[in-house]
Amino acid sequence: MAKPTSGPLLSRRGIRPRQQGIAAVEFALMLAVLIFLLAFPLYFGRLFYHYGAAINATHNAARYLSAIPLIDMKNTTRAPGEVALARLLVQEHLSQFISEGTPYSVSVQCDGINCAGFTAPTTVTVATQFVVDDLIFPQITMLSIPMTAKTTIPYVGR
Repeated sequence: MAKPTSGPLLSRRGIRPRQQGIAAVEFALMLAVLIFLLAFPLYFGRLFYHYGAAINATHNAARYLSAIPLIDMKNTTRAPGEVALARLLVQEHLSQFISEGTPYSVSVQCDGINCAGFTAPTTVTVATQFVVDDLIFPQITMLSIPMTAKTTIPYVGR
């Protein structure tokens, strides 16, 4: 049996007239899904970047505190100033990637308690907590993940 070359079901290109434009509709539907799926890898990449930068900040502050001379760490007037400087180091690093108005906290401890200058510490711990929000699709995903970066280093000051 021969194929019909014309008729009500076939157009000049061999496509049914009702099928024209369906590819554009399918593309529009799939594009919305693909853009939505693209948001998650971008958000998690942003999460890993923020976490790495926060770990770097806490590590630098803990390394600074661990190398302060023992006479300064045992002094009750100098130790709080050194702790404030370590906090400032972390805040400077965090201000580069955390937007204004986003709450975050920085804690500095020597042997699990605040560094007050009464004893010689054996370990120095610097920790920070902050929240990473979704900036790409905040109304759709409503993702807001709290992050904690913590570094503990042995005290080596002499």
